[in-house]
Amino acid sequence: MMDQGSWRAAAAATGPGDRAAAEEGVRLAYRLAGLAGPDRILWTRSPREAVRMLMEPARTDGARTGPGAGAPADPGPDAFGASVRDAVLGAPWAAERARLHAALGPQG
Repeated sequence: MMDQGSWRAAAAATGPGDRAAAEEGVRLAYRLAGLAGPDRILWTRSPREAVRMLMEPARTDGARTGPGAGAPADPGPDAFGASVRDAVLGAPWAAERARLHAALGPQG
């Protein structure tokens, strides 16, 4: 079992991630939520770069440049599909909280 210091060190780590393992985790979360997996997973170097990619306008020929290259040419909330955040994050956490509350009672 990891202690709090280990968790903090992992959360603050800036080294390369294991993309294959991370992408499998994303696909597993979709499956557990009863959803089809994503067609592709786009990676960026930072949260700021991800926002820039989402907001970057397409060129007149429909191509994208910079960090969003390879992403859909039509930026905006619908270009990347509907949000699945509640299905893969909110709902599973809520279900687990409810299960534990039922098992342990309000005092935990």
